[in-house]
Amino acid sequence: MFERDTRMLAAIGRSARGVDYLHVVEHRHDHVRALAEYFETYDLLLTPTLAELPPEVGAFDLSKPLRIASNMLLRTKTAGLVRYTGILDQLIEDNISWIPYTQLANVTGRPALSLPLHWTPEGIPMGAHFTAPLGGEALLIRLATQLEESVPWAHRYASVGGEG
Repeated sequence: MFERDTRMLAAIGRSARGVDYLHVVEHRHDHVRALAEYFETYDLLLTPTLAELPPEVGAFDLSKPLRIASNMLLRTKTAGLVRYTGILDQLIEDNISWIPYTQLANVTGRPALSLPLHWTPEGIPMGAHFTAPLGGEALLIRLATQLEESVPWAHRYASVGGEG
């Protein structure tokens, strides 16, 4: 019942060599250490939630030939071969290029939240993403409470079709 991208990435992950895995874990530890040093000086990290406007529904749908190919790779348990073709790099780029800021919290296990603090002239919400140090959940909740009280957003929503 998982999405095709998730199943493909899981299959690719299962095909990784131990050495590749250890390299990735060490790289992740570099990010964890750098962020820990950052939080020795700062209380929060503020970034946009997205690098661009939110994608439209269906923007990441695969073309029919790619759907057929990925289904075949998954059925034959050969999806791991994709990592040797350059397609993996493109898959990663397509999936995270529009959300590069949130990945740091995801990878390092830091608490974070996104709040709709800005709207485009068309009424599309744009998020502000706050990352806190380990154990910083209470700080994020206090911040969210204060921001929602000063800039309420619960009444704002886009209607279907982008009007509103």
